[in-house]
Amino acid sequence: MVDNVVNTSLINSLNQGAKGASAANKTTKNNQIGQDQFLQLLITQLKNQDPLDPMKNDQFAVDMAQFSQVEQLIGINEKLAKTSSGDLGSLASYLGREVVTKSDVISVSGKEAGSLKLNLAADAASVKVDILNSDGSVKTTLDVGARGKGESSIALKDLNVADGDYKFKVTAKSSAGGDVTSKVEVAGLVSGFIPGADPKLLIGSKQISPSEILRVGLAA
Repeated sequence: MVDNVVNTSLINSLNQGAKGASAANKTTKNNQIGQDQFLQLLITQLKNQDPLDPMKNDQFAVDMAQFSQVEQLIGINEKLAKTSSGDLGSLASYLGREVVTKSDVISVSGKEAGSLKLNLAADAASVKVDILNSDGSVKTTLDVGARGKGESSIALKDLNVADGDYKFKVTAKSSAGGDVTSKVEVAGLVSGFIPGADPKLLIGSKQISPSEILRVGLAA
């Protein structure tokens, strides 16, 4: 547990009236006490206070407020302790970058869902992206038009679907009507991150792990 410093006057106040209660004396060096010890001190004081001169309401409120602050600081410190400054710097380096992920799902938010990276084996006279319902039926179709052989990007904008996660299917046809082989990957712009033991990057409304990233590039 992370220890937090509590001022000496508060410790002395809490120790007053704690007659014969050894639990109240479990303090560490330099006037530091932990969350459990702080609560034990407060409870001990309440049990052993002078009935003729009990703790005033305002003093009790102050002590409880300080205990709440200590508890919050412990939580913050524990979270920060799990993420080193190097990790934070690494996560921050993704901000504003376009990342290609291992995902086969697009996350729609406000009619947008990042982009798809398309790699065609040959020129295509027609490319369409079907956004699918959970049952595999077509929810809506995005007509991309003709695309040349090689890599290109498909912006997923103005999608007439509700916010949420969707599967998709890309169909590319040659001028003769035959299928053109394609490779498709999901990409998006990193807008934020969540540090911690299991850090996440934010791409729109979606959270992904850095381990899900295949490539990183500059925003288009």
